Amino acid sequence: MGEASVADAGFDGAERARARRRRVAMLVVLGVVPLAVRLWAIDHGDGGSYVPDAHVVRQALGMARDRDLVPPVGKYSTYPNLIPYLLLPIYLAQYLLGLVSGAWSDASGYAEAAAKHPALVALPARVLVAVVSAASGWVAFRAARAAGLGVGAWIAGWLAGTSLLAVHYATHERPWAFVAFFALLASWAAIAHARGGGWRALCWCGAAAGAAFASHQAGLGVLLAPLGAWLCSPRPWRGALVARVVEGCAAVACFALVGILVGHPYLLVHGSTPQDAVVGGAQLAQLDAVSVGGMPVVFGVRWESAARLGHAALGYDPLLVVLLVPGLWFAWRLRALRGVALFVLGWLCFFLVNQSDHVRYLLPGLAAGCLPAAACAEALWRRRPARVVLAMLLFVPLAQAARFAWLLGGRDTRVEGARLAQEGEGLLLVDRYGPELPLDRESLLLLGELRRARGEDLRLREAARLARLESGAESGGVRAVRIEELLDGDERTGAISVKRGLEPRGATPEQLLRVIGARRVLEVRRAADLSGGRDAGHLYAHLWRDARELSRVDPARAGAEPREMRLPTEMEFPLFALWQVERPGPRLRLVQLP
Repeated sequence: MGEASVADAGFDGAERARARRRRVAMLVVLGVVPLAVRLWAIDHGDGGSYVPDAHVVRQALGMARDRDLVPPVGKYSTYPNLIPYLLLPIYLAQYLLGLVSGAWSDASGYAEAAAKHPALVALPARVLVAVVSAASGWVAFRAARAAGLGVGAWIAGWLAGTSLLAVHYATHERPWAFVAFFALLASWAAIAHARGGGWRALCWCGAAAGAAFASHQAGLGVLLAPLGAWLCSPRPWRGALVARVVEGCAAVACFALVGILVGHPYLLVHGSTPQDAVVGGAQLAQLDAVSVGGMPVVFGVRWESAARLGHAALGYDPLLVVLLVPGLWFAWRLRALRGVALFVLGWLCFFLVNQSDHVRYLLPGLAAGCLPAAACAEALWRRRPARVVLAMLLFVPLAQAARFAWLLGGRDTRVEGARLAQEGEGLLLVDRYGPELPLDRESLLLLGELRRARGEDLRLREAARLARLESGAESGGVRAVRIEELLDGDERTGAISVKRGLEPRGATPEQLLRVIGARRVLEVRRAADLSGGRDAGHLYAHLWRDARELSRVDPARAGAEPREMRLPTEMEFPLFALWQVERPGPRLRLVQLP
């Protein structure tokens, strides 16, 4: 009896030790590493923001300022309301802490501090996005475990946690990481429904899809997850059709309830969105598109998008993409993963050939794709030679994510570009993707005139800056205007034109630049000119072809010629691009017009 007790105690102690090691491994693999690579350079931008479409911050602050929790589409943003709703209590806490510490004395002081230092409100939003994105690794692990995977569950969590595309968009104050997280959550619920056939799991799947839709309009596509789960339910079709229909309707009802209440409540208060509030609303009919909450959804097929997006996805996450392709077949062989395979395949097929060829649209599909990829990885793991190769390849996503975080923490070239803007004399024309500059009074007045001619007004931060200059609270600034305030351009056709409403000032771009008195240009190059032509790959460079270069700032090493310089925004092929630059930001040239 005594010997058996000692043996049992030893066995229990060994089991507890193994359990502790598993918990530590889970904490590191699914928690510490994913969160660390996302937070390493979360304050990128050196106090500024060079990320487009950061609407959620403006929307949350606008709601707080105007005490309007259900604004109409386009008042602050065309994005849904879920993330702004989550940011409101964070900003309230920040505001109250500032009152206690004396950083500001009232709401106007807080608004002024946010206008002067955008990072004050951008950083909490980025941290929120990073934390939610980092949790995707744990969700992927649990979903894969629910599907019956063993080592594949760890690989699913690792791929979701270290995916470069996921890490990249986890550092932006944008909604894509949220959509990806809820896509994985919906996949987990779809697996639970496939294993048990219960209506609760299908309703949770619909609710998760609704939360994705409440984060961004593209989240509407996550409705494919409950649809796939419903189609692949273990419940038989014969004799249970009514029960199936009831379950499907319940899941759709949960989707609509969550999606509308926390994402699109304006539908209940203001009704459908008028066409003039839709992004590109005038072109909806020509584009074969419909409006979803102020954003167009285009149904036309563009095969060129597939080549570009497939290339970009492979550059972001080569291991995930390589495992995912056969992984869809492995997933189809597992009943628990069939619905997820349908969802991933449907999502990727739609967005790979969509007119909007942005790789970020693939992120939710690739996030859920970690589960089929893990099914393939588990099959490979059973073969010893493949196991060794796979174990080594699993370090590739971590190496890419770590390199990305290190680069993003460097000094952006546009910080030095603001110094270049002080060189020379005369009005400075700032190219697209150039630095945000503190404009002087004359420039803000000119900007106001240009905006009014187009039927627009100064934005809140611009108006606040002008008020401070006119009151004498601030002085100085740069005499400059951004090129996107003057001209429209089409990257695909190369066509440029004067913005609508500004034609009386100049019928052609050349005339308009002469009329406003542009004397210098801060040129931005985000891609190398590999064709030998001076203006290749740049919409506007021919407008200052004969200009004299004064100085330049380069993100690459001296003498190096990187193919692209797009950080912190979306990259074309990061598998190479990450190692060809030394810091974020584009190449900048200051030139003097003749």
